[in-house]
Amino acid sequence: MKTAFLSILLAFAVGLTGCTGSAPTNKISATPEARQDEKMPAEAISYFARIHRSGKPTTFKLEMYLMPELIGFSGRGYLGKGALKGWIDGDSLLVYFPSSQEYLSEKVEEVLIAPACDIELKEFNILELLTSLPDTLDELRQFQTELRAAKEKEREYRLTLDECDWQVDLTYRKTDRGWRVWYLEFTDGANNRLRLRKDQYKGNAKVPRKRFSPIIPSEAVRITP
Repeated sequence: MKTAFLSILLAFAVGLTGCTGSAPTNKISATPEARQDEKMPAEAISYFARIHRSGKPTTFKLEMYLMPELIGFSGRGYLGKGALKGWIDGDSLLVYFPSSQEYLSEKVEEVLIAPACDIELKEFNILELLTSLPDTLDELRQFQTELRAAKEKEREYRLTLDECDWQVDLTYRKTDRGWRVWYLEFTDGANNRLRLRKDQYKGNAKVPRKRFSPIIPSEAVRITP
């Protein structure tokens, strides 16, 4: 199982096609523009990230902002087409690439599984995977979940699926807010690999509303997996 940011980054890394369409909104993006600098309480996690695509590494910084029903994220560094920012709202995601004026808007399961596996992934909330241990989630019953190491405040898991070649290793750390992903490594079974390692964590951050609601210009082109 890939997490939200994983699905977005790897879908972009392995290639997308363009089409027309309008970008969706979430509860926060409907807020008047004058209030977009207003600070909101959220958890903030930054990761050191590295993508290996066909043996070529790319490094960047990924930041995530967690709210009870919404995830905002942004990437800083070099991904070929520049920075990215977006959100996950339930089973829907939006990611915008400002430098190329492109955006991705899909159901999470369409980006997670459809490009690589000939199966139907049942709908589930990605935020639960980021904030709960995999073996406590009923939605992951169709996956093989292996607990590889267990300490008082740390758990290591490997997630696989019989019909798919990819594999995900996850390390969770217990915080005052619960279990959070500290390390993630994904491989697609071919030549693509992604590693995320926790840099900083703030359980009580103040995050501007605009972190959850990137403005998509009308001329931006929608891209699909």
